[in-house]
Amino acid sequence: MITHAKFMGKSLERSFGASIDIHPDNARVQSLTATAGSLNVRLPDARLLKKGAPILVLFNPGANTWTATMHASGTVATVATNQFLDLNLLDNSTENGTWKWRRRTALA
Repeated sequence: MITHAKFMGKSLERSFGASIDIHPDNARVQSLTATAGSLNVRLPDARLLKKGAPILVLFNPGANTWTATMHASGTVATVATNQFLDLNLLDNSTENGTWKWRRRTALA
């Protein structure tokens, strides 16, 4: 039987007070707490990644909303308190890539 950790990969918890860059090599499942408002979480350069699903699962357990942005420019989604963002890379031929995403709320 395949465990959840083997299927999803490593996970990490991180607090940040300035906008950050993330990469699935650090962990595919990331719990990201913004300690200030209006911060960005920048996705990696899509050309450096393999297409597939899920590339990243991001969770916001904190009180501040943050915005997931593409590597070069553009907004993917805003992630509020207690929300997940599932990201699948459909096309990796450009820096921004083409992402399919789904935002969902954690159950209490």
